[in-house]
Amino acid sequence: MTAAPRRSCWIVVFLAIGVSAIPYNQLKIIVYSAAFLMVAGLAPSQSWSQTRELGAAGELLDGVAAVVDNGIVLTSELETRVAVVLENMRLAQRDLPLEQQRPLPPLSILEEQVLEQLILQRIQLQRAERFGIVVSDEMLNQALTSIAQDIGLTLESLPSALAAESIDYAMYRQDTREQMILDQLQQRDVYAGIVVSPREMELCLKRSSTSLAEDVDYDISHILIGLPSSATQDALADANAQVAEIYARLDDGDEFSQLAITFSDGQTALEGGSLGWRKGYQLPTLFGDIVIAMEPGEVSEPIQSGSGFHIVRLNDTRGA
Repeated sequence: MTAAPRRSCWIVVFLAIGVSAIPYNQLKIIVYSAAFLMVAGLAPSQSWSQTRELGAAGELLDGVAAVVDNGIVLTSELETRVAVVLENMRLAQRDLPLEQQRPLPPLSILEEQVLEQLILQRIQLQRAERFGIVVSDEMLNQALTSIAQDIGLTLESLPSALAAESIDYAMYRQDTREQMILDQLQQRDVYAGIVVSPREMELCLKRSSTSLAEDVDYDISHILIGLPSSATQDALADANAQVAEIYARLDDGDEFSQLAITFSDGQTALEGGSLGWRKGYQLPTLFGDIVIAMEPGEVSEPIQSGSGFHIVRLNDTRGA
């Protein structure tokens, strides 16, 4: 029997636990039932993409898609993000040969993926605020200037260039600021959590003396089927069924990127699981040795870790 994608439609989310000490891959979101929400006065809309209701004066009323600790995700924000993701996917499909084009994932899957990403982003931004991480206007302008220069523009001409692509400059600034904050938070967590075991040191030295020391870049994509450390047998069986379905659909010709969007719990799921180009020494220890032995276009066997099952695709290499 074909396993259905495991994502359920989250109605509202309320963070009732401190997340500062919880690793990203172990964050658990408490989902309340629709009945409780009705009692609390937070009745959900029938669909994330449903047209919002009109107020007494005929104005559109915004809805709450999710409540995260002391913040919220508005329905309008979710709809905007989904529209951007859809447009990016359509543009990516347009550039592919006709025989390589695939149907877009169901809208419900995209909505749930985007909502999940927005929720995680809210949690991380709230953590960053508690740690006092801020990005000043000066820092933001420096980053935007660098972005503009990379595409042959100036900071002053960037707003009009974005407007020509139907991108709101204020939203673009806010997105960039938040991404810079998240990058600083991630750096803080990485540095605070670095513990190098003797085994890891041995592997590092071994890999440095092999082909990983060569100037080779690897373009890889990744699917994570997440599992908690205390997974039940039923959860493990469900994860195995999803892994089996992914490989079956790959055999049927489905694109790895589309399957990542549909199934993956990884942070790059909405980017088709892409981890981009990496040097050999930058590959995750978990599957670094596996990747360097693969051929472009090859997909790894499932790799199990404490966070779940990983499936890796080597898209291409350069410098080999």
